[in-house]
Amino acid sequence: MDIKFNSKSHQERFERTLKGINKKHKAFVAAVYLLTADRLVWNQCWSRLQYSDIPLERIRLHNSNNYGYTLFCAAKDLYLGTKYITIEDLADWSTISQREFSLICNAVAIKRYGVNSIYLIDDERR
Repeated sequence: MDIKFNSKSHQERFERTLKGINKKHKAFVAAVYLLTADRLVWNQCWSRLQYSDIPLERIRLHNSNNYGYTLFCAAKDLYLGTKYITIEDLADWSTISQREFSLICNAVAIKRYGVNSIYLIDDERR
């Protein structure tokens, strides 16, 4: 399963947000990528967004589902260095779905290599 974005609306939210933030801050961009994947989570976070920061440690989610909460926790881990999600969680299909896993892996790639890492074309399939 090759997932770059959760949906077309995720891609649109992320790319629209990219225009106004510091793309050199890779951990920040990775967190924004995960936060924009879920509309309910993003609706609670976007107003706190600044050019180079989002105070995730002060945001408390309301009415979020498990999917959104998982992505929010992963965003906090990548951005703040917290440890909400463990390697064991990532390996457990009953805890982290394949879609969540793919999005988290993409966010890790963004943190490591930058935002262009999710737009690279996989030439092995051609």
